[in-house]
Amino acid sequence: MMNNYIQSYCKYGRIIRYINLLSNGNIGSQELLEAIDYTELTKNIGGFARLKEAVSSTLPLDEPEWKKKIGYSLFEQVKALETEIQSTYGDEERAKLLYKLSDIHEEHGEYSKAIKNVLQAVESLKNKMMCAEGYYRLVRLNIFNENFHQATNFLNKLQSLDAFTGNLYTKFINIISFLLAIRNTETFITAFELLDKVTTFDEKDNWEFGEFLSFQDIAIYGTLIGLLTQKHQTNVIHLINNSKFRNHADTVPELVILLDDYKQNKFSKICNDVQQLEKYFQFNLYFNQSINNVINCIKRKCYIEYIFAYSVVDMNVMAKMFGDSLMTIESALEDYIYSDVIKAKIDAVTHTLNFVDGDERYHAYESALNAVTKAINLSQEIVLKSDAMFDF
Repeated sequence: MMNNYIQSYCKYGRIIRYINLLSNGNIGSQELLEAIDYTELTKNIGGFARLKEAVSSTLPLDEPEWKKKIGYSLFEQVKALETEIQSTYGDEERAKLLYKLSDIHEEHGEYSKAIKNVLQAVESLKNKMMCAEGYYRLVRLNIFNENFHQATNFLNKLQSLDAFTGNLYTKFINIISFLLAIRNTETFITAFELLDKVTTFDEKDNWEFGEFLSFQDIAIYGTLIGLLTQKHQTNVIHLINNSKFRNHADTVPELVILLDDYKQNKFSKICNDVQQLEKYFQFNLYFNQSINNVINCIKRKCYIEYIFAYSVVDMNVMAKMFGDSLMTIESALEDYIYSDVIKAKIDAVTHTLNFVDGDERYHAYESALNAVTKAINLSQEIVLKSDAMFDF
C-alpha cells in the first residue's frame, strides 16, 4: 500500500517526496527508477538534478538523453521568448510574456528563475486580475522553493485581491493557509479552524492540490492537530461525526481505527493507533513534529481529559485504562502537581489523586490543556530557526 501512496501526490509534489525518501534511504532501486521515470514524464530537469544529488554518494547517475534534449529545447524557447520580451513595452503585454516564460521555467523545475520572471511582471502592473495571477504564481513557486516566509507574504497579497477576482483563488488560499498553519504550533488552532474549508465531499481522485498535500494528508494532520489542541467533545463533533471530514479520513484505514477508539475513550489504544500513522510521515513535508513527540503530547492530554472527569482519581484504575504502570501514572500526575498544572494531592496509601480546589475545576482544566499544548513548542523553535536560514 505504502509504495502506491506516493501516487496521491502529483508533479513536483511527488518528485520532492521521492527526493526526501532517497535522502533518508527509505526507498530501493525500483522506487529510484520510478522517480527517474516520473521526472522524465513531467520534463522536470530541475527535479532530476535534485534526485541525482540525493543519491550521488551511493549511486552516481549519468545524464540521460531525454534531459539533454529537453535542456536544448528549453534553451531555444527561453532565448526566443526573452528576445520578444525585450521588444515589448506595454506593461500588461510584457507581463503576459513573463508569465509564459515563468511557466516554462516552472514546468522544468527551475523555480528560482520562474520567481524572478513573475516578480518582473508584477512590479509595474496596475491590472488587479493580472496582479492576483502573479501572486498566485509566487505563492506556488515559493512553496516549491521552500521559502515559506515569502509564500506567506504573497498569500496575504493574493487574499487581499481574492474578492475582486470573484473568489477565483479561495480554495487555493485555504489549502495553502492550512499547509502553512500545520508547520507551526502557534497556528495549530488556525489549521483546525480551516478544516471545514479544506475538506470536501468530492472523490479523492478529483483532488486538485496533490502538488502540495494529498487528500489523505488533510485528514491525517487535521486529526493529529485536533487531538493535540481540542477537547474530546469538540473532536467528536468536528472530526468523528463530521461527514465531510470523514470523506477524507475514511480513506486512511489507520485513522478509522484511531477515531473510533478515541470516540469510545479507549485510552490504552489511542497512542498505539497514532503510532500506526508513522508510515505516512515519510511523505510529510510540512507538519514539523516527530511522531514520538506527538504521541507523548497526546498521552498527556488524554491524562488531563481523564483525571478531570473525576473528583477523586483511582490511579490503579487509571493505569489499567491507559495500559501504563502505576509508577508511570504517579510520576506523570506528580509532575502536574509540582509544575502547578493541577491543584491536587496524591494519597500514597490509597494511590488516589484528590483535587484541592473543586470549585475551580473548569479554569484548572483550561490551564492544564494549555500547559499540554505548550509542551510541543520547544521542538518548534528549532524548526523556525532552520526556516529563517532559507527564507531570505
